[in-house]
Amino acid sequence: MKEQDIRIGGFYNVKVGSHTTVVRIMSLAKDGGEGWQAITLAGDKDMVIRSASRIVSEYDPNQGRGKPACKPQPPSPTPHASKPGITGYIVPP
Repeated sequence: MKEQDIRIGGFYNVKVGSHTTVVRIMSLAKDGGEGWQAITLAGDKDMVIRSASRIVSEYDPNQGRGKPACKPQPPSPTPHASKPGITGYIVPP
C-alpha cells in the first residue's frame, strides 16, 4: 500500500514472515522515524511497521466468509416416535 492510504485507527492485513495477520494502526512511530505503531488483533501484541510495503491490504471482516456449505438441519424424529406403544426402550423379560 501507499503511505498516504494508511490512516490511524484503521485495520489492515500485514505480512509478518510467511503469515498475514490483522493489525490496528494506533499512531505514528514513537521514535520519530518512519512507520506506525500497531496492535495485532489475534494476540494484542505491539508491533512497529516500518514500511508501507508490509501492509498487504485494508482488512475486510467479510472476506472469506461465504454461504455455509449446507444449511444445518433440525434433528429428525426417532423412527419409533410415530408408532404408539414403542418407546425405544428395551424391557427385560
